[in-house]
Amino acid sequence: MAEHIRAQLVVEYVANNLLHLLALQARLVLDADTFLIGRLSSCQLPIDLREVSRQHAKIINDGKRYYAVDLDSTNGTFLNGQALEPNQRHSLANGDLIQIATVLVLRFEDEGSTVPVVIPQPYLSGRFWLDAAQRQVFVNRRRLEPELTVQQFQLLELLASTPDRVVSRDEVAMTVWPDAHGEVSEAMIDNLVARLRQRLASADTQHTFIETIRGIGYRFRIP
Repeated sequence: MAEHIRAQLVVEYVANNLLHLLALQARLVLDADTFLIGRLSSCQLPIDLREVSRQHAKIINDGKRYYAVDLDSTNGTFLNGQALEPNQRHSLANGDLIQIATVLVLRFEDEGSTVPVVIPQPYLSGRFWLDAAQRQVFVNRRRLEPELTVQQFQLLELLASTPDRVVSRDEVAMTVWPDAHGEVSEAMIDNLVARLRQRLASADTQHTFIETIRGIGYRFRIP
């Protein structure tokens, strides 16, 4: 067995139906030469979801550093938003984000590292990624250009922070127009939502990211 570097995986994002599986595993210690992630119960991190392959990915340690490997999975493994080539080693650095299909994002922590790392927002799926730190939006792994306006980005960040949750019009008004103290017309909100929909649709014409829930508000869906 190789001599292990002190390292762990930290859960950054999980799909709603995966929350119960990881409730007690926010931090996963890498204490073996090979750490398997997949649908099989024999994996070190078993994920019983159809989007995940039986043996989806693995983290390996050669005594000097750690590597992520995609095991020719159906829905892919991503490192900092880039799809990994199957069965190829990809070196891990402190703060790297590892995405399993569209259901889980793990952050690699090398406890021996002293270099400060700025962590981007989780890469939620291959279709959509919002990086709040850089105020950038990626659709189908391409950056949305030109950048969204401040109000459009504020609205998108509000909706995307909790996918599938219905966000009320009042929440939108208080987030985007805080100084208006609720004196925001429905037309202003509708126009902002329409403009944001148009921007997202310009990058992906086949999917509707923002749904209108009549009489209540809006819901963000990740295809």
